[in-house]
Amino acid sequence: MGRPRRKDQPYRVGEYTLGWRGDVAVADFRDPLTGRRQRVRLGKLKGESAKTALNRFVEARRAIQKNQDAPTIGQIWDLWLADRAKDGFSNKIYEHNWTALKGAFATKTPSLLTADDCRDYARTRFALGRKPWTVHTELARLRYCLKWAGKRDIIPKVPYVWTPSKGSSRTRVLSYDEARALLGGAGDPHIKLFILLALTTGARHAAILDLTWDRVDWDKGTVQYDDDLSPDPMSKAWRKGRATVPIGPVLRAELELAYRGRQTMHVIEHGARRLKSVRDGFEAAVQRAGLGSMVPHPAQPGRLVFETDVTPHVMRHSVATWARERGDDFHRIASLLGHADSKTSELIYAHVDTGTYLRRTIEVIDAEFAAVPSSNPELPVNNDLAGGRVEDLSQLGQNGVPEDGSKLDR
Repeated sequence: MGRPRRKDQPYRVGEYTLGWRGDVAVADFRDPLTGRRQRVRLGKLKGESAKTALNRFVEARRAIQKNQDAPTIGQIWDLWLADRAKDGFSNKIYEHNWTALKGAFATKTPSLLTADDCRDYARTRFALGRKPWTVHTELARLRYCLKWAGKRDIIPKVPYVWTPSKGSSRTRVLSYDEARALLGGAGDPHIKLFILLALTTGARHAAILDLTWDRVDWDKGTVQYDDDLSPDPMSKAWRKGRATVPIGPVLRAELELAYRGRQTMHVIEHGARRLKSVRDGFEAAVQRAGLGSMVPHPAQPGRLVFETDVTPHVMRHSVATWARERGDDFHRIASLLGHADSKTSELIYAHVDTGTYLRRTIEVIDAEFAAVPSSNPELPVNNDLAGGRVEDLSQLGQNGVPEDGSKLDR
């Protein structure tokens, strides 16, 4: 007798087997979730065509499984912010960005992110009236997040993140008349002081809100925007440069009034609490100053909204521009703005047509606001701050020292 004929082995790709139902090719496999065998129709195919169809089916199934196992963009964003926090960085602005990004990207996996997803997001944001620069920044930060994930092998490939044009550069500069109008439009003393600090020292709005009274040096007549802290070698959060800036006479007068009625250790306060934002008060001042216009709401027909290009950063940009226009060199402007390198100042402000000492720069700018009415000098004196005492600042001498020679309680 001859040897029995060997039965042909079925074609397999891993756990998937090519089978048949009549003349129809099927993929035969066991479902990993239910444990039951499944047969998925591949089509009326034969020979190599059937094998190719099974290969494609298996690749698609594995891609889906890999996608399901991959972290979502929302999970990656959380990991990114947690890593930043370990290095001492603040995530406040990124959390704000995520409020806008979350709805479009949180549940999506990076491998499925497309340029059209980003374009759709941008169109939605523009329809809500958001500026090109804002939308560009939001998507750029999504890109930073995914690049971080790629560098740490959290994802195998960093997807392309499309971003819109930034639009025209933000070169808005206030005239002195507009700046005075802005000060005049401040409805509350703390908003006026915030604006005056910005207009006479060129500080970032975050630095002004962080400023505490112990960094106002009455003897030297300066405001120190940087915390005097010992460097932490484990922290990478070297904050953007913050300068120590001279105080001009107009600003000094407002600071003295605010100091008399202080209820917290922060210079900008309201209702006995530190403020983390002055957005509403600042926007109201801008509107009262007439530095904008009423325009139709982009998403609500018949409704008008106030639109302006004046932001707290515009005040900082204006101060630097005023200094450059009066002939100050970039090294001096860098000192004023807290830039570590004068090249940064030169890059930003070189477009301005072209000193003396930084104090002279500040005094010239400060003097432009001497005509603005002073805040109410009849502020209540708080004698209970942190168990300390508050002196009568009416006795201050020219150098910030009381006539009797005693020192302010700082």
